Formats: sequence, C-alpha cells, structure tokens
Amino acid sequence: MKKTLTNFQPGDIVSTPKFPGVDHVGIIVSGNLIAHNSPTKGIVLDSYENFSSNSIIEFKRRPKNPTRVVSSALTLTNRGIEYDLFIRNCEHFVTHCEGQTVPNSPQLKFSVTLAAIFALIMILD
Repeated sequence: MKKTLTNFQPGDIVSTPKFPGVDHVGIIVSGNLIAHNSPTKGIVLDSYENFSSNSIIEFKRRPKNPTRVVSSALTLTNRGIEYDLFIRNCEHFVTHCEGQTVPNSPQLKFSVTLAAIFALIMILD
C-alpha cells in the first residue's frame, strides 16, 4: 500500500526497495525520521531521504502498539549495535521492536530457502 509521506504516523512500519525482491524496512519515529538497521551504520535514526536513498517509501503495516514500537526503536538507536544479515538485519530490528520474542526476517528465510533449493537442484542434476 502506497502512502504519501504526510500520511505516515509514528510507529508505522515502512519499506523501500533495495534490490529486485528485497526491501529495506524501518519504523517511522516522528516527522521526517525513520529508525532502521543499516548495513553500514547499524541501528540509527535517518531522514526519509537517507533511509530510502531518495527512492519510494511504502507503508507495510501499523503495529498493534505503535507507541511501544517507537519507544523500543528509540531505545536501540545509536548504541553501536552492528548490523548482521543473519541475526540482526533490518527485519529483525523491526520485529524485535514490535515485541516478537524471536525476531523474524521473512526475506532472509525466503532467500536461504531459495538458495537451498537451487543448490539441491544443481547437486541432483
């Protein structure tokens, strides 16, 4: 669902395309700020422009408790927590802030599954 920047509310989960089939996700904190886990900067607050590299930003979902999500995101920003594709990526950060006991990364699961299937096909071929 596409929304204009003025329609976003604190706590909204948003995404921006990075590669075909791969999105970068973050949390609207306020005004022009998005909390996200960046591969180069770790968990930080960034402007919409820096978060999206001037690409489109899409609405993903509104969490049940947006205030808690924003509070959790702000608690984790700028603490030197480094990005790790497999255990601490942008989706892990968002799902952690949403209160999931075990942070989740559907895009990573899909990519690993696809790679495993491809490898199996190559082995059996």
